Amino acid sequence: MKYLPLKLTAAVLTSALLLAGCNSDTKYRYIETSSSADGIDKNMAVVSTVGPNDASFALIDLGQSPLHAVEDHGVTTGATDYDISAYGKHFYHIGRYQIDTVAKYSINNPTQHIWKYSTSDNVNDPTNNPLSLVFVNEEKAYLIRYDSDKLWIVNPSAETQGDFKIGEIDLRHYNDDGNVPRMEGGLIVNGKLYLMLQRLDAFYSAVADNSYIAVYDIETDTEVDTRPAGSTATLKGIQLKTSNPFKLKYHKDIGLLVQSFGSYGSDEIGGIEKINLNDYSTSIVLSQADDGYQFDDLAIINANKAYFSQYNGWEDNDLCSFDPSASDVSASIVCNIASIQNQPISNLTVDYKSRLWVSISDQSNPHITLIDPANDTVTHTISTNYNPGTVLITEPDPIFKQ
Repeated sequence: MKYLPLKLTAAVLTSALLLAGCNSDTKYRYIETSSSADGIDKNMAVVSTVGPNDASFALIDLGQSPLHAVEDHGVTTGATDYDISAYGKHFYHIGRYQIDTVAKYSINNPTQHIWKYSTSDNVNDPTNNPLSLVFVNEEKAYLIRYDSDKLWIVNPSAETQGDFKIGEIDLRHYNDDGNVPRMEGGLIVNGKLYLMLQRLDAFYSAVADNSYIAVYDIETDTEVDTRPAGSTATLKGIQLKTSNPFKLKYHKDIGLLVQSFGSYGSDEIGGIEKINLNDYSTSIVLSQADDGYQFDDLAIINANKAYFSQYNGWEDNDLCSFDPSASDVSASIVCNIASIQNQPISNLTVDYKSRLWVSISDQSNPHITLIDPANDTVTHTISTNYNPGTVLITEPDPIFKQ
């Protein structure tokens, strides 16, 4: 998700809501927003949608033929900066900049929220700009708060506002030059929370060699020291080689990839890099400076097929594929997949059938395109009333592919 000054970003809804790969440790969900089959009557896609003055969400029954969206659940009049997270049989409508609320809904009854809680300690606090929830289980999740240096630990099953917040993690040591660390999103892998910290300057611009991935043990909520032996670094987190991270994606055959947008200016500091989960070292997969692309989103199909959204300008993207395992990854890039070129791509998601879902936030023709990665052909086009953003898939198998 890109964040511009004054947060004029409602049209782009790609918070760090990610579907990621399976792992041998199935005790924890290791995706930023996950869904299991428990209690769900149907396999559904939940879509965050935004209109000129309203925000809502659409539901898509994956058993339907043809696929189509059912919309206008819980429209919020006069506010557009919303996104969604999901876990199990519930999803969460998150009011972000200067809204600061989370509302919980059931997949099976999306017309009425179960609860709606504030994400602020006090009503007069400045906006904390909540982006997403990273789930450990039904009773513990991490609330990403972009404009705060306190990561909340919350109970999604709480029955009262007072029981919602159960703890917090202080990130003030990652503040830089008086600016909060801009936590963008997170992912849980093997019992550890990987938390993206953009560490932008006061004008929301990326700074070279300043972005980190902080790592926390989800049992103790204590920070993991990722520094190599003999390091003199003061911060325990993983210092990235790229800047301004937007997405974390995990796949069992690839590992953990970070997609960084870089800068809106001439500095070519974005890219895709891989984190070694054994020693926390990083390596560049694709570099904006060397390869000439500006990476706006990321989705992994398997060891030899992944996609990214190439940023050409505001609401101007191309869909590209690449082989993350190739000896020369740059040479494997193919763009304008399925003729998706110079279009406002707002989200990439992979479902349990390994289909790519591409959200197109076109004011005159808002829709979602489904692509078969075997041949990059369009299998479905699903129209929406409002611009689609984040897409979350409820899984029939609790062990996720990606």
